[in-house]
Amino acid sequence: PTPFIKLENLTDHLGGAQLWAKVVSEAHGGAHKIYNATVHCLITKRAGKKYIVGDTGAGYAGKMLSMAAKKFGLKCKIFMGAKDIKRQKPNCDAIKKNGAEIVPVYSGSQTLVDAVSECMRYWVSNCATTAMCVGSTVGPNIFVKICGWSTSQISRELIKQVKDEFGDIPNKLKLINCVGGGSSAYGLWSEFMDYNKKQVEMIGVEAAGPKKSRLHAAPLSKGGKLGILHGAASYICQDNDGQIKETDSILLKDMNGWSLPVASAHGEGRAHFSGNSLEQLKNQNKVAINFVDSDLKNTVRYPLNPNGSEEGITGITAADGRITIMMPHPERVFRKLQMSWHPKDWKEFSPWMQIFVNAKKFSEES
Repeated sequence: PTPFIKLENLTDHLGGAQLWAKVVSEAHGGAHKIYNATVHCLITKRAGKKYIVGDTGAGYAGKMLSMAAKKFGLKCKIFMGAKDIKRQKPNCDAIKKNGAEIVPVYSGSQTLVDAVSECMRYWVSNCATTAMCVGSTVGPNIFVKICGWSTSQISRELIKQVKDEFGDIPNKLKLINCVGGGSSAYGLWSEFMDYNKKQVEMIGVEAAGPKKSRLHAAPLSKGGKLGILHGAASYICQDNDGQIKETDSILLKDMNGWSLPVASAHGEGRAHFSGNSLEQLKNQNKVAINFVDSDLKNTVRYPLNPNGSEEGITGITAADGRITIMMPHPERVFRKLQMSWHPKDWKEFSPWMQIFVNAKKFSEES
């Protein structure tokens, strides 16, 4: 485990509570990012893939992924903004020394937020042979879970170290962590989540930028709004058009919008039917898709039906069948590997893929 040490001089200087530090920089490679990188590489090997891609800003996530990829014999690409490549030469040299390829990103701000987008685009086009490592608790749900579970090694060690030192969890414990992409904060807090908040207080420190500035990277503490970034709901700094705002923060420069993940407990909209329109749709056989429960019965219950639509209706087709509108996002779940559960007899693709197969076939025959 990484060290858990008392800050003797600072404790004496402030004259209050005991101050301790969990020194995660002692992890192999110099940062907690190695936990996430290692787990992703293990998953990649288990899936039988030979390639892994990742994004990086300051270079640490990329450096750790390149180290883990080298250890497990994987070919690695690191997507990095062109500006960041110039600013982070030592880490770039380390990435290359580990045998990984750095892919410069010239779109947008040429920084981390654009590197993430390009990395995801590449992975979606090559997911049959390539795995993707997201270095923070951002993006699609599964990447948040993988990153959060792996960096929870920090608190798995810490909770034992605290008990060894004090005999039990103290009556008053404050866990203070910086909050950027969320990986270290998630890691530090994870094992303490079930403790009473009066006993264990979790304090996140965001980068607020200059005093009274609106150009900050503190969406959780300075009025960020719920929005979508990299395919996930999160509180982000955005303008009236939903575009990511710039930041004056020095510590989180070019990490605009990154923060702890937010679970949205409501759906993407709700379908309502007036008069006898619902009966007409059913009688005319225009209801194409329904949300169902484990008994294959139509359901309105969340989360099985995230929209809460009547009778579980989530897809309606035109009379001639040429137009079908639906609330789910089939492009996200067209492979069985993207499912949390699937029937054992499924092969590579889920039934959602058939939608695209049918569309292609129709267009070729028309």
